[in-house]
Amino acid sequence: MTSPDADRLDPGRLAAAVGLASGAVQAESDEHALLAQLGQLVAAPCGLLVLGDVPRPVVLAAIGCPPGTVGLTVDADALALPAIVLGGVTETLVVGLSVRDRRVGVLELGRPAGPAFSVDDRTLVDLVSARFALLVERHRLQLAGADARGEAADALAALRLKEGRVEAMLAPANDSLIEMQALHAAVVQTIVDGVVVIDHRGRIEWTNDAAWRMFGYDAGALVGQNVRMLMPEPDASHHDGYLSRYLTTGERKIIGIGRDVRGKRKDGSEFPLYLAVGEMQLLGVRKFTGILRDLTETKRLEHLLQERQTLARIGELAAVVAHEVRNPLAAIRGVVEVMQTRFPADSSDRKVLGDLLARVDSLDHLVSDLLVYAHPAPPVFRRVSMLGLARDTAALVTNDRGTGAMRFDVSGEDAQLWLDPAQMGRALLNLITNAAQASPKAGVVRITGERHHDRYLLRVADEGPGMAADVAVRCLEPFFTTKTRGTGLGLPIAKRVVDEHSGGFEVESAPGAGTRVTLSLPLGDRHSVAK
Repeated sequence: MTSPDADRLDPGRLAAAVGLASGAVQAESDEHALLAQLGQLVAAPCGLLVLGDVPRPVVLAAIGCPPGTVGLTVDADALALPAIVLGGVTETLVVGLSVRDRRVGVLELGRPAGPAFSVDDRTLVDLVSARFALLVERHRLQLAGADARGEAADALAALRLKEGRVEAMLAPANDSLIEMQALHAAVVQTIVDGVVVIDHRGRIEWTNDAAWRMFGYDAGALVGQNVRMLMPEPDASHHDGYLSRYLTTGERKIIGIGRDVRGKRKDGSEFPLYLAVGEMQLLGVRKFTGILRDLTETKRLEHLLQERQTLARIGELAAVVAHEVRNPLAAIRGVVEVMQTRFPADSSDRKVLGDLLARVDSLDHLVSDLLVYAHPAPPVFRRVSMLGLARDTAALVTNDRGTGAMRFDVSGEDAQLWLDPAQMGRALLNLITNAAQASPKAGVVRITGERHHDRYLLRVADEGPGMAADVAVRCLEPFFTTKTRGTGLGLPIAKRVVDEHSGGFEVESAPGAGTRVTLSLPLGDRHSVAK
Protein backbone atom coordinates (compact mmCIF):
# COMPACT_ATOMS: atom_id res chain seq x y z
CA MET A 1 0.00 0.00 0.00
CA THR A 2 1.31 3.51 -0.80
CA SER A 3 1.54 6.08 2.00
CA PRO A 4 -0.36 9.32 1.30
CA ASP A 5 2.82 11.21 2.24
CA ALA A 6 5.03 9.36 -0.23
CA ASP A 7 3.78 11.31 -3.24
CA ARG A 8 4.68 14.67 -1.75
CA LEU A 9 7.93 13.82 -0.02
CA ASP A 10 11.12 15.39 -1.39
CA PRO A 11 12.71 12.60 -3.53
CA GLY A 12 16.22 13.40 -2.29
CA ARG A 13 15.29 13.17 1.39
CA LEU A 14 13.20 10.09 0.72
CA ALA A 15 16.11 8.36 -1.01
CA ALA A 16 18.42 9.26 1.89
CA ALA A 17 15.94 7.81 4.40
CA VAL A 18 15.69 4.61 2.39
CA GLY A 19 19.48 4.33 2.48
CA LEU A 20 19.53 4.67 6.26
CA ALA A 21 16.67 2.22 6.72
CA SER A 22 18.25 -0.38 4.44
CA GLY A 23 21.58 -0.50 6.29
CA ALA A 24 23.86 2.07 4.65
CA VAL A 25 25.53 2.43 8.10
CA GLN A 26 26.80 -0.69 9.91
CA ALA A 27 24.28 -1.09 12.73
CA GLU A 28 26.50 -3.42 14.74
CA SER A 29 29.11 -0.76 15.52
CA ASP A 30 27.94 2.73 14.62
CA GLU A 31 24.65 3.74 16.28
CA HIS A 32 25.97 7.28 16.74
CA ALA A 33 26.67 7.67 13.00
CA LEU A 34 23.19 6.43 12.13
CA LEU A 35 21.60 8.78 14.68
CA ALA A 36 23.71 11.71 13.45
CA GLN A 37 22.73 11.12 9.81
CA LEU A 38 19.04 10.91 10.72
CA GLY A 39 19.37 14.12 12.73
CA GLN A 40 20.98 15.85 9.74
CA LEU A 41 18.19 14.58 7.45
CA VAL A 42 15.44 16.23 9.58
CA ALA A 43 17.55 19.20 10.83
CA ALA A 44 17.60 18.00 14.43
CA PRO A 45 20.99 18.62 16.09
CA CYS A 46 20.05 16.85 19.35
CA GLY A 47 18.98 13.26 19.79
CA LEU A 48 18.90 10.15 22.01
CA LEU A 49 18.49 6.43 21.41
CA VAL A 50 17.30 4.69 24.58
CA LEU A 51 16.92 1.00 25.54
CA GLY A 52 13.88 1.20 27.84
CA ASP A 53 12.72 -2.33 28.72
CA VAL A 54 15.29 -2.92 31.46
CA PRO A 55 14.89 -1.78 35.10
CA ARG A 56 16.87 1.36 34.39
CA PRO A 57 16.88 2.96 30.95
CA VAL A 58 20.18 2.79 29.05
CA VAL A 59 21.31 5.48 26.61
CA LEU A 60 22.68 3.62 23.58
CA ALA A 61 23.57 6.73 21.51
CA ALA A 62 23.36 10.49 21.90
CA ILE A 63 24.16 13.53 19.74
CA GLY A 64 24.26 17.22 20.56
CA CYS A 65 23.46 16.84 24.27
CA PRO A 66 25.26 19.47 26.40
CA PRO A 67 25.94 18.59 30.06
CA GLY A 68 22.89 18.94 32.27
CA THR A 69 20.28 18.64 29.51
CA VAL A 70 19.43 14.93 29.99
CA GLY A 71 16.90 13.90 32.64
CA LEU A 72 14.82 10.82 33.65
CA THR A 73 11.06 10.93 33.05
CA VAL A 74 8.13 8.67 32.19
CA ASP A 75 6.72 8.68 28.68
CA ALA A 76 2.95 8.20 29.01
CA ASP A 77 2.61 7.44 25.33
CA ALA A 78 5.17 4.65 25.60
CA LEU A 79 3.07 2.39 27.88
CA ALA A 80 4.47 4.08 30.99
CA LEU A 81 7.93 2.92 29.94
CA PRO A 82 10.69 4.94 31.64
CA ALA A 83 12.77 6.92 29.14
CA ILE A 84 15.61 9.39 29.21
CA VAL A 85 14.53 12.53 27.36
CA LEU A 86 16.14 15.73 26.19
CA GLY A 87 16.01 18.92 28.14
CA GLY A 88 16.69 22.48 26.99
CA VAL A 89 14.96 22.10 23.61
CA THR A 90 11.85 23.79 22.24
CA GLU A 91 10.76 21.21 19.66
CA THR A 92 10.92 17.42 20.13
CA LEU A 93 9.91 14.40 18.09
CA VAL A 94 9.54 11.17 20.13
CA VAL A 95 9.08 7.79 18.48
CA GLY A 96 8.53 4.59 20.43
CA LEU A 97 10.54 1.65 19.10
CA SER A 98 8.69 -1.66 18.99
CA VAL A 99 9.43 -5.23 18.00
CA ARG A 100 6.36 -7.46 17.48
CA ASP A 101 4.14 -4.91 19.24
CA ARG A 102 6.43 -4.83 22.27
CA ARG A 103 7.99 -1.50 23.16
CA VAL A 104 11.78 -1.89 23.44
CA GLY A 105 13.03 1.67 23.45
CA VAL A 106 12.58 5.31 22.54
CA LEU A 107 14.04 7.47 19.78
CA GLU A 108 13.93 11.20 20.48
CA LEU A 109 15.09 14.10 18.30
CA GLY A 110 15.13 17.73 19.33
CA ARG A 111 15.65 21.25 18.06
CA PRO A 112 16.84 23.97 20.49
CA ALA A 113 14.95 26.52 18.39
CA GLY A 114 13.20 26.74 15.06
CA PRO A 115 10.05 25.45 13.39
CA ALA A 116 8.09 22.46 14.59
CA PHE A 117 8.72 19.07 13.03
CA SER A 118 6.62 18.58 9.90
CA VAL A 119 4.54 15.61 8.79
CA ASP A 120 7.30 14.84 6.29
CA ASP A 121 9.87 14.79 9.11
CA ARG A 122 7.69 12.37 11.06
CA THR A 123 7.27 10.10 8.02
CA LEU A 124 11.03 9.96 7.41
CA VAL A 125 11.78 9.20 11.08
CA ASP A 126 9.09 6.48 11.15
CA LEU A 127 10.70 4.98 8.04
CA VAL A 128 14.12 4.74 9.72
CA SER A 129 12.75 3.80 13.15
CA ALA A 130 12.63 0.09 12.22
CA ARG A 131 16.38 0.21 11.84
CA PHE A 132 16.76 1.72 15.31
CA ALA A 133 14.37 -0.87 16.71
CA LEU A 134 16.71 -3.54 15.39
CA LEU A 135 19.66 -1.84 17.12
CA VAL A 136 17.82 -1.65 20.44
CA GLU A 137 16.61 -5.22 20.14
CA ARG A 138 20.15 -6.50 19.55
CA HIS A 139 21.36 -4.68 22.62
CA ARG A 140 18.46 -6.07 24.64
CA LEU A 141 19.30 -9.59 23.51
CA GLN A 142 22.90 -9.10 24.56
CA LEU A 143 21.64 -8.13 28.04
CA ALA A 144 18.96 -10.82 28.23
CA GLY A 145 21.24 -13.66 27.10
CA ALA A 146 20.86 -16.61 24.82
CA ASP A 147 17.18 -17.25 25.70
CA ALA A 148 16.15 -14.22 23.63
CA ARG A 149 17.73 -15.41 20.36
CA GLY A 150 14.56 -16.98 19.05
CA GLU A 151 12.60 -13.83 19.74
CA ALA A 152 15.24 -11.75 17.98
CA ALA A 153 14.96 -14.00 14.94
CA ASP A 154 11.21 -13.39 14.88
CA ALA A 155 11.82 -9.66 15.24
CA LEU A 156 14.30 -9.72 12.41
CA ALA A 157 11.80 -11.51 10.21
CA ALA A 158 9.18 -8.93 11.07
CA LEU A 159 11.67 -6.17 10.33
CA ARG A 160 12.47 -7.67 6.95
CA LEU A 161 8.76 -7.95 6.22
CA LYS A 162 8.35 -4.31 7.14
CA GLU A 163 11.34 -3.36 4.99
CA GLY A 164 9.78 -5.25 2.09
CA ARG A 165 6.56 -3.31 2.55
CA VAL A 166 8.53 -0.06 2.70
CA GLU A 167 10.36 -0.92 -0.48
CA ALA A 168 7.06 -1.67 -2.21
CA MET A 169 5.68 1.63 -0.96
CA LEU A 170 8.73 3.56 -2.14
CA ALA A 171 9.08 1.87 -5.53
CA PRO A 172 7.07 4.56 -7.43
CA ALA A 173 9.05 7.34 -5.72
CA ASN A 174 12.33 5.58 -6.51
CA ASP A 175 11.31 5.24 -10.17
CA SER A 176 10.47 8.96 -10.30
CA LEU A 177 13.77 9.80 -8.64
CA ILE A 178 15.74 7.69 -11.11
CA GLU A 179 13.89 9.27 -14.03
CA MET A 180 14.57 12.78 -12.72
CA GLN A 181 18.26 12.01 -12.18
CA ALA A 182 18.52 10.65 -15.73
CA LEU A 183 16.84 13.80 -17.09
CA HIS A 184 19.19 16.09 -15.15
CA ALA A 185 22.25 14.13 -16.32
CA ALA A 186 21.10 14.29 -19.94
CA VAL A 187 20.50 18.05 -19.76
CA VAL A 188 23.88 18.81 -18.18
CA GLN A 189 25.77 16.55 -20.58
CA THR A 190 24.17 17.96 -23.72
CA ILE A 191 24.32 21.71 -23.08
CA VAL A 192 26.90 23.54 -25.19
CA ASP A 193 28.43 25.35 -22.21
CA GLY A 194 31.05 23.64 -20.09
CA VAL A 195 30.22 22.66 -16.50
CA VAL A 196 32.97 22.01 -13.93
CA VAL A 197 32.40 21.00 -10.28
CA ILE A 198 35.27 21.49 -7.79
CA ASP A 199 35.65 20.86 -4.07
CA HIS A 200 36.79 23.33 -1.41
CA ARG A 201 40.45 22.58 -2.27
CA GLY A 202 40.02 23.42 -5.95
CA ARG A 203 40.10 19.81 -7.19
CA ILE A 204 37.88 18.95 -10.15
CA GLU A 205 35.25 16.36 -9.15
CA TRP A 206 33.16 16.29 -12.32
CA THR A 207 32.86 17.87 -15.78
CA ASN A 208 30.39 17.52 -18.60
CA ASP A 209 31.48 16.58 -22.12
CA ALA A 210 31.52 20.18 -23.37
CA ALA A 211 34.09 21.18 -20.72
CA TRP A 212 36.82 18.66 -21.52
CA ARG A 213 36.29 19.14 -25.26
CA MET A 214 36.53 22.91 -24.84
CA PHE A 215 39.97 22.60 -23.25
CA GLY A 216 41.21 19.83 -25.57
CA TYR A 217 41.43 16.99 -23.03
CA ASP A 218 40.26 13.38 -23.19
CA ALA A 219 37.14 12.30 -21.30
CA GLY A 220 37.84 11.96 -17.58
CA ALA A 221 41.35 13.42 -17.79
CA LEU A 222 40.42 16.49 -15.72
CA VAL A 223 38.86 14.70 -12.73
CA GLY A 224 41.13 14.81 -9.67
CA GLN A 225 43.26 17.66 -11.06
CA ASN A 226 43.42 21.17 -9.65
CA VAL A 227 41.24 23.54 -11.65
CA ARG A 228 44.14 26.00 -11.99
CA MET A 229 45.48 23.82 -14.85
CA LEU A 230 42.74 25.40 -17.00
CA MET A 231 44.01 28.95 -16.32
CA PRO A 232 46.93 30.94 -17.75
CA GLU A 233 49.26 32.94 -15.56
CA PRO A 234 48.95 34.88 -13.32
CA ASP A 235 45.48 33.49 -12.49
CA ALA A 236 46.82 29.92 -12.15
CA SER A 237 49.29 30.89 -9.42
CA HIS A 238 46.78 33.03 -7.53
CA HIS A 239 43.70 30.75 -7.69
CA ASP A 240 44.36 28.66 -4.57
CA GLY A 241 44.94 31.84 -2.59
CA TYR A 242 41.68 33.35 -3.86
CA LEU A 243 39.75 30.19 -2.86
CA SER A 244 41.37 30.00 0.59
CA ARG A 245 40.68 33.70 1.22
CA TYR A 246 37.01 33.27 0.33
CA LEU A 247 36.62 30.24 2.60
CA THR A 248 38.20 32.22 5.44
CA THR A 249 36.58 35.64 4.98
CA GLY A 250 33.48 34.96 2.88
CA GLU A 251 34.40 37.92 0.68
CA ARG A 252 33.12 37.28 -2.87
CA LYS A 253 35.20 38.24 -5.89
CA ILE A 254 33.61 36.12 -8.63
CA ILE A 255 31.12 33.75 -6.94
CA GLY A 256 27.66 34.70 -8.09
CA ILE A 257 29.11 37.32 -10.45
CA GLY A 258 29.91 36.27 -14.02
CA ARG A 259 32.85 37.86 -15.83
CA ASP A 260 35.17 37.47 -18.82
CA VAL A 261 38.39 35.55 -18.14
CA ARG A 262 41.10 33.70 -20.10
CA GLY A 263 41.25 29.91 -20.40
CA LYS A 264 44.23 27.69 -21.26
CA ARG A 265 43.88 24.63 -23.47
CA LYS A 266 45.92 21.45 -23.22
CA ASP A 267 48.24 22.68 -26.01
CA GLY A 268 48.97 25.87 -24.04
CA SER A 269 46.92 28.20 -26.26
CA GLU A 270 44.71 30.78 -24.56
CA PHE A 271 41.15 31.75 -25.44
CA PRO A 272 38.46 34.07 -24.02
CA LEU A 273 35.86 32.65 -21.64
CA TYR A 274 32.77 33.83 -19.81
CA LEU A 275 32.80 32.28 -16.32
CA ALA A 276 29.94 32.12 -13.81
CA VAL A 277 30.61 30.43 -10.45
CA GLY A 278 27.98 29.12 -8.04
CA GLU A 279 28.29 27.63 -4.55
CA MET A 280 26.38 24.69 -3.04
CA GLN A 281 26.27 22.50 0.07
CA LEU A 282 26.01 18.73 -0.49
CA LEU A 283 25.54 16.70 2.73
CA GLY A 284 27.28 19.47 4.62
CA VAL A 285 30.25 19.63 2.21
CA ARG A 286 30.90 22.87 0.30
CA LYS A 287 31.38 22.62 -3.46
CA PHE A 288 31.56 25.09 -6.36
CA THR A 289 30.11 24.89 -9.85
CA GLY A 290 31.61 26.80 -12.80
CA ILE A 291 29.66 27.44 -16.03
CA LEU A 292 32.06 28.15 -18.93
CA ARG A 293 31.24 29.65 -22.32
CA ASP A 294 33.83 29.89 -25.12
CA LEU A 295 33.82 33.50 -26.37
CA THR A 296 36.24 32.98 -29.27
CA GLU A 297 33.59 33.35 -31.95
CA THR A 298 31.84 36.15 -30.06
CA LYS A 299 35.07 38.15 -29.79
CA ARG A 300 35.79 37.53 -33.48
CA LEU A 301 32.39 38.89 -34.45
CA GLU A 302 32.85 41.89 -32.14
CA HIS A 303 36.20 42.61 -33.77
CA LEU A 304 34.66 42.22 -37.22
CA LEU A 305 31.86 44.61 -36.28
CA GLN A 306 34.40 47.17 -35.06
CA GLU A 307 36.28 46.83 -38.34
CA ARG A 308 33.06 47.36 -40.30
CA GLN A 309 32.22 50.43 -38.26
CA THR A 310 35.73 51.78 -38.79
CA LEU A 311 35.46 51.11 -42.51
CA ALA A 312 32.16 52.95 -42.66
CA ARG A 313 33.68 56.02 -40.99
CA ILE A 314 36.76 55.83 -43.23
CA GLY A 315 34.50 55.51 -46.27
CA GLU A 316 32.68 58.69 -45.34
CA LEU A 317 36.00 60.44 -44.80
CA ALA A 318 37.38 59.13 -48.10
CA ALA A 319 34.39 60.41 -50.04
CA VAL A 320 34.79 63.88 -48.55
CA VAL A 321 38.56 63.94 -49.08
CA ALA A 322 38.33 62.69 -52.66
CA HIS A 323 35.81 65.38 -53.52
CA GLU A 324 37.20 68.29 -51.55
CA VAL A 325 40.95 67.61 -51.73
CA ARG A 326 41.86 65.60 -54.80
CA ASN A 327 40.68 68.08 -57.42
CA PRO A 328 42.41 71.07 -55.77
CA LEU A 329 45.56 68.97 -55.45
CA ALA A 330 45.55 68.27 -59.17
CA ALA A 331 45.22 71.98 -59.88
CA ILE A 332 48.00 72.84 -57.44
CA ARG A 333 50.28 70.24 -58.99
CA GLY A 334 49.68 71.65 -62.46
CA VAL A 335 50.49 75.19 -61.35
CA VAL A 336 53.65 74.09 -59.53
CA GLU A 337 54.87 72.16 -62.58
CA VAL A 338 54.40 75.27 -64.75
CA MET A 339 56.21 77.45 -62.21
CA GLN A 340 59.05 74.92 -61.99
CA THR A 341 59.81 75.30 -65.72
CA ARG A 342 60.57 79.01 -65.24
CA PHE A 343 63.63 78.33 -63.08
CA PRO A 344 66.98 76.90 -64.12
CA ALA A 345 67.47 73.19 -63.43
CA ASP A 346 70.15 73.80 -60.80
CA SER A 347 68.42 76.65 -58.97
CA SER A 348 67.31 76.37 -55.34
CA ASP A 349 63.83 77.61 -56.26
CA ARG A 350 63.34 74.73 -58.65
CA LYS A 351 64.43 72.34 -55.89
CA VAL A 352 61.90 73.85 -53.45
CA LEU A 353 59.13 73.46 -56.02
CA GLY A 354 60.22 69.84 -56.56
CA ASP A 355 59.86 69.18 -52.83
CA LEU A 356 56.42 70.76 -52.97
CA LEU A 357 55.45 68.44 -55.83
CA ALA A 358 56.61 65.46 -53.74
CA ARG A 359 54.38 66.58 -50.86
CA VAL A 360 51.42 66.98 -53.22
CA ASP A 361 52.03 63.49 -54.62
CA SER A 362 52.19 62.14 -51.06
CA LEU A 363 48.80 63.65 -50.27
CA ASP A 364 47.37 62.23 -53.49
CA HIS A 365 48.78 58.82 -52.55
CA LEU A 366 47.08 59.07 -49.15
CA VAL A 367 43.74 59.84 -50.80
CA SER A 368 44.21 56.85 -53.13
CA ASP A 369 44.99 54.58 -50.17
CA LEU A 370 41.88 55.83 -48.36
CA LEU A 371 39.69 55.02 -51.34
CA VAL A 372 41.25 51.58 -51.82
CA TYR A 373 40.90 50.70 -48.14
CA ALA A 374 37.35 52.02 -47.72
CA HIS A 375 35.91 50.96 -51.10
CA PRO A 376 38.00 48.19 -52.68
CA ALA A 377 36.92 47.07 -56.11
CA PRO A 378 35.49 43.52 -56.36
CA PRO A 379 38.32 41.06 -57.09
CA VAL A 380 38.67 39.78 -60.66
CA PHE A 381 39.96 36.23 -60.18
CA ARG A 382 42.23 34.31 -62.49
CA ARG A 383 44.99 31.74 -62.16
CA VAL A 384 48.27 33.37 -61.11
CA SER A 385 51.68 32.02 -60.10
CA MET A 386 52.11 33.24 -56.53
CA LEU A 387 55.93 33.13 -56.49
CA GLY A 388 55.98 34.72 -59.95
CA LEU A 389 53.84 37.59 -58.68
CA ALA A 390 56.15 37.92 -55.65
CA ARG A 391 59.26 38.07 -57.89
CA ASP A 392 57.71 40.74 -60.13
CA THR A 393 56.71 42.82 -57.10
CA ALA A 394 60.18 42.50 -55.53
CA ALA A 395 61.69 43.71 -58.82
CA LEU A 396 59.45 46.81 -58.71
CA VAL A 397 60.63 47.59 -55.17
CA THR A 398 64.26 47.16 -56.23
CA ASN A 399 63.82 49.60 -59.13
CA ASP A 400 61.97 52.14 -57.00
CA ARG A 401 64.61 52.10 -54.30
CA GLY A 402 67.39 52.38 -56.84
CA THR A 403 69.80 50.40 -54.69
CA GLY A 404 71.65 47.22 -55.47
CA ALA A 405 72.71 46.46 -51.88
CA MET A 406 69.29 45.26 -50.79
CA ARG A 407 68.54 41.64 -51.81
CA PHE A 408 65.19 39.93 -52.24
CA ASP A 409 65.33 36.12 -51.90
CA VAL A 410 62.20 34.46 -53.38
CA SER A 411 62.12 30.67 -52.88
CA GLY A 412 60.02 27.66 -51.91
CA GLU A 413 57.04 25.91 -53.46
CA ASP A 414 55.01 27.70 -56.09
CA ALA A 415 51.27 27.37 -56.68
CA GLN A 416 48.75 28.59 -59.23
CA LEU A 417 46.14 30.41 -57.14
CA TRP A 418 42.82 31.99 -57.98
CA LEU A 419 43.33 35.66 -57.17
CA ASP A 420 43.14 39.21 -58.46
CA PRO A 421 46.74 39.91 -59.55
CA ALA A 422 46.31 43.70 -59.34
CA GLN A 423 44.94 43.69 -55.80
CA MET A 424 47.26 40.95 -54.52
CA GLY A 425 50.19 42.67 -56.23
CA ARG A 426 49.38 45.87 -54.36
CA ALA A 427 49.20 43.96 -51.07
CA LEU A 428 52.59 42.33 -51.75
CA LEU A 429 54.03 45.70 -52.77
CA ASN A 430 53.04 47.17 -49.40
CA LEU A 431 54.49 44.19 -47.49
CA ILE A 432 57.76 44.00 -49.42
CA THR A 433 58.23 47.80 -49.29
CA ASN A 434 57.73 47.78 -45.51
CA ALA A 435 60.20 44.91 -45.18
CA ALA A 436 62.77 46.69 -47.34
CA GLN A 437 62.41 49.94 -45.39
CA ALA A 438 62.81 48.10 -42.09
CA SER A 439 65.91 46.14 -43.19
CA PRO A 440 69.49 47.43 -43.14
CA LYS A 441 70.92 48.68 -46.45
CA ALA A 442 72.72 45.41 -47.17
CA GLY A 443 69.98 43.25 -45.67
CA VAL A 444 67.93 40.45 -47.18
CA VAL A 445 64.15 40.25 -47.48
CA ARG A 446 63.15 36.59 -47.71
CA ILE A 447 59.93 35.62 -49.47
CA THR A 448 59.06 31.91 -49.22
CA GLY A 449 56.13 29.81 -50.40
CA GLU A 450 54.82 26.56 -48.93
CA ARG A 451 51.82 24.27 -49.45
CA HIS A 452 50.14 23.31 -46.17
CA HIS A 453 47.13 21.00 -46.47
CA ASP A 454 44.50 22.96 -48.43
CA ARG A 455 46.26 26.34 -47.93
CA TYR A 456 49.21 28.11 -49.50
CA LEU A 457 51.46 30.04 -47.10
CA LEU A 458 53.51 32.98 -48.36
CA ARG A 459 55.90 34.53 -45.83
CA VAL A 460 57.67 37.89 -46.08
CA ALA A 461 60.45 38.24 -43.48
CA ASP A 462 62.90 41.09 -42.94
CA GLU A 463 66.09 41.52 -40.92
CA GLY A 464 65.02 44.75 -39.30
CA PRO A 465 64.88 45.70 -35.61
CA GLY A 466 61.42 44.19 -35.12
CA MET A 467 58.50 45.78 -33.33
CA ALA A 468 57.84 46.36 -29.66
CA ALA A 469 54.88 44.46 -28.21
CA ASP A 470 52.59 47.50 -28.12
CA VAL A 471 53.43 48.39 -31.73
CA ALA A 472 52.88 44.81 -32.91
CA VAL A 473 49.41 44.81 -31.35
CA ARG A 474 48.41 48.01 -33.18
CA CYS A 475 50.22 47.56 -36.50
CA LEU A 476 47.01 46.60 -38.35
CA GLU A 477 45.06 49.61 -37.11
CA PRO A 478 44.28 52.12 -39.89
CA PHE A 479 46.47 55.26 -39.74
CA PHE A 480 48.77 53.83 -37.07
CA THR A 481 52.41 54.22 -38.16
CA THR A 482 55.85 54.74 -36.70
CA LYS A 483 57.22 56.28 -39.92
CA THR A 484 57.70 60.01 -40.28
CA ARG A 485 55.88 60.08 -43.63
CA GLY A 486 53.85 56.89 -43.52
CA THR A 487 50.08 56.85 -44.01
CA GLY A 488 49.45 53.93 -41.70
CA LEU A 489 47.36 52.17 -44.36
CA GLY A 490 49.95 49.83 -45.95
CA LEU A 491 49.39 46.81 -43.70
CA PRO A 492 45.62 47.37 -43.28
CA ILE A 493 45.19 47.48 -47.07
CA ALA A 494 47.24 44.29 -47.46
CA LYS A 495 45.12 42.55 -44.83
CA ARG A 496 41.92 43.81 -46.46
CA VAL A 497 43.00 42.36 -49.81
CA VAL A 498 43.84 38.99 -48.22
CA ASP A 499 40.48 38.98 -46.42
CA GLU A 500 38.72 39.54 -49.75
CA HIS A 501 40.52 36.41 -51.01
CA SER A 502 39.23 34.30 -48.04
CA GLY A 503 42.74 34.24 -46.62
CA GLY A 504 44.45 34.66 -43.27
CA PHE A 505 46.91 37.37 -42.26
CA GLU A 506 49.39 37.00 -39.37
CA VAL A 507 52.15 39.34 -38.17
CA GLU A 508 54.97 38.01 -35.96
CA SER A 509 57.59 40.36 -34.57
CA ALA A 510 59.81 40.89 -31.56
CA PRO A 511 62.48 43.49 -30.75
CA GLY A 512 65.78 42.48 -32.35
CA ALA A 513 64.24 39.53 -34.23
CA GLY A 514 62.80 41.21 -37.32
CA THR A 515 59.23 40.94 -38.58
CA ARG A 516 57.50 38.15 -40.49
CA VAL A 517 54.13 38.45 -42.22
CA THR A 518 52.37 35.23 -43.28
CA LEU A 519 49.58 35.11 -45.87
CA SER A 520 47.40 31.99 -45.85
CA LEU A 521 45.45 31.58 -49.10
CA PRO A 522 43.15 28.77 -50.28
CA LEU A 523 44.51 26.34 -52.87
CA GLY A 524 41.07 25.49 -54.29
CA ASP A 525 39.16 26.90 -57.25
CA ARG A 526 37.53 30.31 -57.39
CA HIS A 527 34.31 28.97 -55.85
CA SER A 528 36.15 27.92 -52.67
CA VAL A 529 37.99 31.26 -52.64
CA ALA A 530 34.71 33.15 -52.78
CA LYS A 531 33.26 31.32 -49.76
